[in-house]
Amino acid sequence: MNIALAIKNWKFIVMAALAIALAFSVIICASKSHQIDLLESQKTLAETQRDLARSESATASLETEKVWAHQLLESEQNANKNLQVALAAASDSALAVDRLSKQISNTDKRLSTGSNQALIEYAKTCNSVLETMAVRGGAISKSADEHAIDAERLDQAWPQQVKPDKQS
Repeated sequence: MNIALAIKNWKFIVMAALAIALAFSVIICASKSHQIDLLESQKTLAETQRDLARSESATASLETEKVWAHQLLESEQNANKNLQVALAAASDSALAVDRLSKQISNTDKRLSTGSNQALIEYAKTCNSVLETMAVRGGAISKSADEHAIDAERLDQAWPQQVKPDKQS
């Protein structure tokens, strides 16, 4: 009897089966659509994170360059100040050397006419000048050595730009 009823209502059974199949298709399609939307949002998120990482890297590079540029500017300003001080000292030194040269050129004339006491005083003064020159020469040598050590330390401490190796 069930078979007879099924044959009699076969159209309704086929429509019910088609309706169930259609419902499953709609559910599967909606699920796949949701998965596609999820994958697209993950792709967008990954692209955004990549762009953010690039911009952070660029910002960090710019900050580093800005710090280096500031340090370089300060270094140049200090070098200019030191150069001005050195030029002023050189000018003063040149004037002193010129005066000393004039005094030395006149010394021969004065020595021949000077008293014994004046000659002794002159010899003491010359010895004092030579001693001062020796002390200052040692100080200059020490300063030069310290400068060389500082320059080497600075050269070693300065950040180096590392170039990536090219891979074939």
